[in-house]
Amino acid sequence: MEYENARKGLNKLFFAVIFLIIGSIADALEFIPEVGLYVFSTLEVICALVNFILELVGLRQAGKDCPQIKTAFKFILLVLVLGFAGEVIIVFIPEYTWLREVTELIGFVVNLLVTYNVLYGCSVLKPELAEKAKKTWMVYMILIGVDLFSTIASIVLAGYGIFSVVYALYILFILFDFAFSVFAYIKYMKFLNIARKVM
Repeated sequence: MEYENARKGLNKLFFAVIFLIIGSIADALEFIPEVGLYVFSTLEVICALVNFILELVGLRQAGKDCPQIKTAFKFILLVLVLGFAGEVIIVFIPEYTWLREVTELIGFVVNLLVTYNVLYGCSVLKPELAEKAKKTWMVYMILIGVDLFSTIASIVLAGYGIFSVVYALYILFILFDFAFSVFAYIKYMKFLNIARKVM
């Protein structure tokens, strides 16, 4: 293999995305009475932990062969710091929940930078991946628009009653956002599957 570290690292990233998808589905199923709150929230936490460890180790390993993925590793460390900061805000200064929202938004953007650097790094190592990387990144660009639209809709519609038609629209926005997020993750996973095989 020409890029052994990159291949092994991308392999870990591939499995990290699988756990990300499972965790996202578990998060969506938390609303199920009795079972959901305990079973699915526990599954979500476990998946998030495994995802993060695999992503951290995978980026570090792949970064040995690729400077762009090495940059992605630095960004994922920033995501860890932002996540910790968000939890500290909730525990110690709960009246500033808006500040946690800001850290989550920044974390979302930094996670996009991780994905971008992985895609770009793979296309630098193997130029034949450039077109697939570009298409995958376009899906993520659409995801940003969907997330932004969903966030604005949730802010605008959150004040309406639970039985209103507007609240039903709010739920539809959330479901569409979830479905498109899973679609983007699957697209990224497919790219990683191809990339790990050609390294």
